[in-house]
Amino acid sequence: MSVACRHGEKRLGDLPSALIVVYDTGHSPILPHRGESSYFEQLINIIRTVDPLLPAASWLMALSAVVSATACLGMWRSVPWQGRQSALVMAAAMITVAAGGGGDTMIGLVLGVVLLASAMLGTAGVRGTPGANACCHRALVSLVMAICSFESLSTGARAVEAGGHGGHGFDGVLSVLVVAGVVAVVLWTVVSEWVLAPVHQGRTGRLLAVESWAMATGVAVMCVA
Repeated sequence: MSVACRHGEKRLGDLPSALIVVYDTGHSPILPHRGESSYFEQLINIIRTVDPLLPAASWLMALSAVVSATACLGMWRSVPWQGRQSALVMAAAMITVAAGGGGDTMIGLVLGVVLLASAMLGTAGVRGTPGANACCHRALVSLVMAICSFESLSTGARAVEAGGHGGHGFDGVLSVLVVAGVVAVVLWTVVSEWVLAPVHQGRTGRLLAVESWAMATGVAVMCVA
C-alpha cells in the first residue's frame, strides 16, 4: 500500500483489507475499518441457520392438523358431517404438504382447490345449529390454507419467470390475505375459548378446545413453513 506525501509516495507495505481505512480530507472515514460482518451477512447467516428447520415446521403443521382431526372425530355425534370432512381434508392436505407433495405445481393446485371446496362445504346447512360456530371456524382455517397454497404457487411461478413482473400484485394480495387469515383464526380461537361461554361441557368441550388450539397452532406454523 502506498500513500501520498509532500515529496511523493511512500510505500507502507500490504495491510489486511479489513484494516484499511480510506479518508476524505476533512471528513470521516468513508469505509468501515472493523473486520465485522455486515448486517446483511448476519441476516443471511440467520436464514441459513433457520432453513434446515423448515421441514420440521411443515411436519409440526401436519401434526397439528392430525391432532385437530383426531379431536374432531372424538366428538363424533357432536360434530356435523360438514365439520368432520373439513378436519379430515385439512389433515390429509397438511400431511401431503409435509411429505413434499406441496412442491409440485399440480399437486399444490389440487390441494388449494380441494381445501377451498371443503371450506365452502363446511358451512353448508349448519346455520342455527349448536355446532355452527365451530364449523365456521374450521371452514376459515380451510380457506386460509387454500389461499396459502395458491400463494405458494404464485410465488413459485414468479421465481421461475425471468424478469417477469406480471404476478407481483396478485402475489402481494394473497400474502396479505394469508396473514389476515392467520390473525383472524388465532383471534377467533382466543375469543371463543376465553371470552365466550362454551357451547359444550365435559369431554366434548375439552376435545373442542384441543381442536381449536391445534388449528390455530397449525396456521401459525404455516407462516413459517
